[in-house]
Amino acid sequence: MKRAKMSYRTAALAVLIAVAVILSGCDILTITPGPDLEQPVLVKQLSYCEENTFCFSYIYDEWKEIKRIEFPELSGISFELEAEEDRTFEKYGVVTIRVNLSKGVKRDTVIKTANITWDDGTKSAENLGQITLLAGYQGIEAAEDTKENQYDMLEESGGWFDGDEEEWYMWSFYACQDRKLTGVQLPSEKMEALLEDIYIDDTNAGQIDTVLDYSQDETYDVMWSFSSKADRYGIIQCPACVMARDGKDECPVAFFLVSRMIESQDSLIKYLKKALDGEI
Repeated sequence: MKRAKMSYRTAALAVLIAVAVILSGCDILTITPGPDLEQPVLVKQLSYCEENTFCFSYIYDEWKEIKRIEFPELSGISFELEAEEDRTFEKYGVVTIRVNLSKGVKRDTVIKTANITWDDGTKSAENLGQITLLAGYQGIEAAEDTKENQYDMLEESGGWFDGDEEEWYMWSFYACQDRKLTGVQLPSEKMEALLEDIYIDDTNAGQIDTVLDYSQDETYDVMWSFSSKADRYGIIQCPACVMARDGKDECPVAFFLVSRMIESQDSLIKYLKKALDGEI
């Protein structure tokens, strides 16, 4: 009981200090409120996904649930919805839902729109951006399993801001055998256009004149940054691979995801303002 009494005193003191700061006119803490939402906002994305599953997200400030949803581009294919995640960012929540198809697509299929009926009876037609289901693609782990022990091992991944406040992302790999790296392969030119730079260690991956030589057990880093064009999307998710020369042929030797998501209140508000102003 003594510990509880002390915590109440501490809490009361904190409230008094906060009130005193507000009344004194000091702007020690500045809160930037986000816009109020008339209805949930679907997060526009550029994603390349497995042949039979994908995710979409929406932002809300007052809870709403999807009662019914249709994807015109998936006409004739049944699916089930699975709650994936519900994250909270102060005023807002971000719900992520996984869509599991009853069967994989037979050819690459692009999903751009969704017709939604919400639990309060309101309806909306939503722009999802571009979600591409890749026929025959079953994910990075499945791709690696097709040739066990022949792909380079992931050591670590991460991100940082440089001196110009540009955000960089990195995947680091161990070479499981001697490698002659030739570059990085992405699934589309549209995805390539969203990248400002992409490097293998200190070499621009798009400007490798011959090959980059690595011995077995050496590590190499794949690093990239996004261009301003990427700001039109709240979610970017794209499988990519490091390519190497094997005799006269080129083949993938490491797989990774080029991705970015809404991860903070600031990035969420920035995205919302662009979406509501019609800039994306």
